Amino acid sequence: MIRLDWNLDRSMLLATLILVCVGLVMVFSASIPTSQAKFHSPHFLFYRQLAWAAIGVFAFLMVVQMRLQWLANRWVVAAALVVTYALLALVFTQSPINGTQRWLHAFGVSFQPSELAKLTTILFLSYYLSREPDLRERPFLHLLRIAAPIVPMMVLIVLEPDLGSVVILLLIVLLYLFLAGFPLLKLALAGAAVLPVLVVVVLSSPYMLNRIRTFMAPDADPRGIGYHINQSLIAMGHSGFWGLGLGESTQKLYFLPEPHTDFIFAVVGEELGFLGCLAVVALFGYLFCRGVKAAIQNPVPMFNWLGLGLITLIMIEVLINTSMVISLGPTKGIPLPFISMGGTSLLINLLAMGAVINFSREYSG
Repeated sequence: MIRLDWNLDRSMLLATLILVCVGLVMVFSASIPTSQAKFHSPHFLFYRQLAWAAIGVFAFLMVVQMRLQWLANRWVVAAALVVTYALLALVFTQSPINGTQRWLHAFGVSFQPSELAKLTTILFLSYYLSREPDLRERPFLHLLRIAAPIVPMMVLIVLEPDLGSVVILLLIVLLYLFLAGFPLLKLALAGAAVLPVLVVVVLSSPYMLNRIRTFMAPDADPRGIGYHINQSLIAMGHSGFWGLGLGESTQKLYFLPEPHTDFIFAVVGEELGFLGCLAVVALFGYLFCRGVKAAIQNPVPMFNWLGLGLITLIMIEVLINTSMVISLGPTKGIPLPFISMGGTSLLINLLAMGAVINFSREYSG
């Protein structure tokens, strides 16, 4: 099942490991004040992320070398769905954190099942479309078959609540349907049917409404609901071309909330400047271009779909996080892949990237 074979896109592998190293450096820098305040140790959070990085990189290299044909088994797909449902349901047995129930806690480790749901959704869609390549025949029947396993996951994630992850799942489904040739008019009708549900969910949630208001008018309440984004913009405004220097961020000193997680790109900007931000974005752009090429050129149909879905998932999260930091999108709890602190996100993204790199190898089928 595992073989040592490096006949693959090693530049993608190197770019991924560079991003992980950049993430560790930035978490080390950004987490010191929070780590000292909460855990009385300046490096506690960094050591935790370092442990997750070690596990993640090991799993990443394993996936790079594995034969992944077993993913095309319907029982594997079914098992992934069942496990995901179970984990998403179990989060409601946990005590709320900041009014949400998104994590499972055991033995001092936290795991976020909604991150796994993204991989499971992509796996299911890839399996289905590799066996039903033409969605123009009886499109609504196909839509029902696709929605049946995915909608329950979305409902459970909305109840956590975690609208950001649901938006990502919706974008992934729409992308798959579009690429599979689903009739555009019928796709628009399906999207229009989902829109009122999203509106009701947003209107029924005060914190979601506040995030929309903040996006529309970030200066309206700079010390209240607009505090996060205003501090992020101040950090980016400090950056200049070269930045203040590694470790020299002032916004991470209890001004920018959670600077080591969702808003770590603001610390990258403040410390490494426009040049540092550009380098990080360029690495992601390179991974996307090479990942799409690897997916398209693989001769296994399911791997075409799986590779495209996984690399697109990473890029969607990059675009949402970076646009949020500079106020081009509403604030969401979406981490920056490989950079933000968060063990589940790092592990899931490394597994996804490992599979994409695996697909760059020449397969005989």
